[in-house]
Amino acid sequence: MDVYAIFVRKCLYPLYYKKNGSSVSDHLSYYEKTQYFSSNDISRLQWKRLLRIVAHAYKHTKFYRQRFEEAGFDPVRLKSYNDFIRLPFLTKDDIQRNLKNLIADSCNKAELVRDRTGGSTGTPLLFYYDRQRLEIREALRIRSNRWSSWDVGEKTAIIWGARRDRADGLKSRVKASLLRKGLFLDAYSLDEEKMAQFAMRLKEYKPRIIIGYAGALSLFAKYLSAIGDNNVRADAIISTAEALSNDDRKRIESVFNAKVFERYGCRELGPIAAECGDHTGLHINAESLFVEVVDPQTKLPVETGEPGEIVITDLLNYSMPFIRYKIGDTGRLLRKECKCGRGLPLMDTVAGRTVDFIKTPNGKIIAGPMAIPLLCEISGILQAQIIQEYLDRIIIRVRCSAEFNSDSKRMLLMRCREVFGEQMRVTLEIVKSIPQEPSGKYRFVISKLTKDFKQQTLKSR
Repeated sequence: MDVYAIFVRKCLYPLYYKKNGSSVSDHLSYYEKTQYFSSNDISRLQWKRLLRIVAHAYKHTKFYRQRFEEAGFDPVRLKSYNDFIRLPFLTKDDIQRNLKNLIADSCNKAELVRDRTGGSTGTPLLFYYDRQRLEIREALRIRSNRWSSWDVGEKTAIIWGARRDRADGLKSRVKASLLRKGLFLDAYSLDEEKMAQFAMRLKEYKPRIIIGYAGALSLFAKYLSAIGDNNVRADAIISTAEALSNDDRKRIESVFNAKVFERYGCRELGPIAAECGDHTGLHINAESLFVEVVDPQTKLPVETGEPGEIVITDLLNYSMPFIRYKIGDTGRLLRKECKCGRGLPLMDTVAGRTVDFIKTPNGKIIAGPMAIPLLCEISGILQAQIIQEYLDRIIIRVRCSAEFNSDSKRMLLMRCREVFGEQMRVTLEIVKSIPQEPSGKYRFVISKLTKDFKQQTLKSR
C-alpha cells in the first residue's frame, strides 16, 4: 500500500485546492457522477448546455452575432440538431483573424487564461478561457487518468515537451514534488543518453503510470527494445497528443508489459475523449463538449460509424466560445455501448495528428510537437511546415499574412538556431498554400530520414 499516495489524495490535494480557492475537487466529484448517467440523460444535459452557449455567444460576442445573422440563424428558434447544423464551422483562420471579436464582452478580461498552440498543422493560435473552464479541464483530465487504475497522489512519469506545462522555480518544484507530479523526460531533446538515464530512474521510482506523446513513447520503447532492457515497468501507459498506430500500441505494451490507454485532446479544448479499461473506444467528455463527425464535401453529419471530419463545440467556454470548431482530425462516432457502465458516447480517431521527429547533427532527437514554439507569437505566420530530408538541413514552408516582415523572418531563423543548433541549415520558403496529405490532413513536421531511434549518418550531397 502506498501510504503517501493516500496522504496526498486525502490531505495535500484538498488543502492545496482550498488554499488557492480552486473548485477542481468539486468539479471532479460532479463529473465522477455524471459519467454514469444514462446516455439519454447525458444527451439532455448536452442539449441544455448547447442552447445556453449558443445564446450566450450571440448576445455577447461580435463575431458570432454577425455570423449568425449572415446565416439567417436565430438562437431563439434553435429547436433541434437540424437547426444547429445550419451554423457555419469555426476554423483556425477565423480565430487568427477575429480573436478580439470572439472574446465575450461579459467576461472579466483581466482574469482570462491566455493560451496558445502551434497545432499539428503548424497553424499558431492564440485563444482564451476562464478559470472555471481551466479547473473543469483539470478535473476531466484526472477523471480519465483514473480510468487507467491510477489515482491522485500515485506515482507518475511523463514524457512531454510543452515547457509551459512544467513546474519552474523553487516554489513550483517543491509543490510538484509534494503533490507527486512525477518524473519528467523532456521530449524537446531526446537522445540515447537521456533515455538511458530516464530508464534507470524509472526502475528506481516505479511509477503507476507513464504519460507521453505517442511518438515519444514509441521511440522510448524502441530504444529499450534495441538494448534488450525489459525491466522498465508501469501499471498503465497513457498515450496522447498524436495518433497511435496499432504497431506502436503493440510495441509499447510489449516493452512495458502494460496496457496502453489512448487519450485524445487538443490545447484549444482540453481533454476530448479517452479509453477506459474495457478498450472499446474513447469515451467523449460529453458533459463539456459536443462532438460531430461531418462529411468534408457536403458538410453534413455522417452516419454513426462512418468516418469524417471532427467538429467540436465547447459547451462551457463562455469567455471565448468555440462553436462547431473544425479541429483538423478525422474520426468516427461509435454506436456500441461500453460494458463499463458509463453513459458517455464512444468515438475513435481514424487519422489523428501525426508529427514526425526531427534529428539534429549534434545528436538531439526533437519530438515534432516541440518545434511548435518556433511559431508562437511570430508576427504574420498563418501556417508553417517543417520538412527534413537530410540530417543537417530542414526546409520551413511558411504561409503568411502581410504582417510577416524582415523582423519576423529574423526571429524565426534565430529560434531555429536555438532549437536545432548552429549546424542545422535552414531554408525558408514563403508559399501561398501548404499541400494536404492524401488523407486530407496537413502535417506540421515531415521527416524523410529513417524512423530508427539511432543517429542517422550525415548524407553527402
